[in-house]
Amino acid sequence: MGSVNDHIPGRFEFALKSQSGTYTDTYDKAQFALSGAYINPLCVRYHPTARFLPGANIGFKGFSWGFDENQTPVEMRHKGGVIIGKYVEVGSNNTIMRATLEGVDTVIGDYVKMDSLVHIAHNCVIEDRVIFTAGAMLGGSVTIGSRAWLGLNCTIMNGVKIGKNSIIGVGAVVIRDVPANAVMAGNPARILRYRNA
Repeated sequence: MGSVNDHIPGRFEFALKSQSGTYTDTYDKAQFALSGAYINPLCVRYHPTARFLPGANIGFKGFSWGFDENQTPVEMRHKGGVIIGKYVEVGSNNTIMRATLEGVDTVIGDYVKMDSLVHIAHNCVIEDRVIFTAGAMLGGSVTIGSRAWLGLNCTIMNGVKIGKNSIIGVGAVVIRDVPANAVMAGNPARILRYRNA
């Protein structure tokens, strides 16, 4: 399977020639704000090098409901925050939910890159250099290890830990922890092989 660098060497060479090994297209942050990216100023802290594409919503409450004595849905308020590291790109129409409890954060590490339509639920911890392709969905309290690659439309269930340098295949449904360097696919996802570390 490999990475995009194995299949398209020109892309990797371009990145190496650009500033800090990262594509640095110039843009006006105020213009992105006008385009509809929403960052909740009450609970989101981010490094100034982070980029937010139109339609991104960061710092809303997660989907958290219980039932009262009449079995009527009752909202459970979220009071935590979101921390976003250096050189992160949050794609169009992405959602990153705030953590549930005050003093706790949903954390996005440095150099994380997200395609469009990615959903990261409350209390997730994303380590450095993780790649999310379009439609990846994380339940609450998921941990993603550094340099993991999440394929199109994959789903990671609540509380699952994905080991570093792992690949989650297209449409995979991950219901249990994944060891480092694993290549996973299927529903439910299973290990196909291990990558060289």
